[in-house]
Amino acid sequence: MGKKETMIRHIKYLINPKIKNWVLFANGTFVTFENLNTEDNLAEKAIKRMKEFGPVHPGSEAGDFSIRELEKPKLWLVTGYGPNMYTLVYPEEIEKRNPDHFFVGMFGRTKRDRDSQELEIIHINSV
Repeated sequence: MGKKETMIRHIKYLINPKIKNWVLFANGTFVTFENLNTEDNLAEKAIKRMKEFGPVHPGSEAGDFSIRELEKPKLWLVTGYGPNMYTLVYPEEIEKRNPDHFFVGMFGRTKRDRDSQELEIIHINSV
C-alpha cells in the first residue's frame, strides 16, 4: 500500500464516521467539513481554508499546535489554530529517535505550512 492510500485509510479510521467530506493535501494535512451541500466545491473550500489557516507565523496563534499520539495506527495527529485542520506525522518521517511532542509538533507544523504553500490536493472524499 502506498503513502497516499495509507493516509486515506488512517484518516477514515481517525475521524468521526459521520464526517464524509474531507480533503487531503500532499504533505499530510487534511481538512474536514460538516454539513456541506453536495454542490459545494470541496477543493475550493479546502484551499481557501488552507490559505487562511495553513501558513505558519511563529509567535502568533498561527504557530500554535497540539499533539495527539496514537498507537494504532502508530502516528501523531498535529492540530493548529485552524478549525477542522489536522496533519498526519508518521514515525518513519522523523529521523530523531523517540522525539518529544514539541519536536513532532514543529515537524507537523512545517508540513502544514508546506501544504499551505503548495496547495496540492491528492484526495477528495465526498458524499
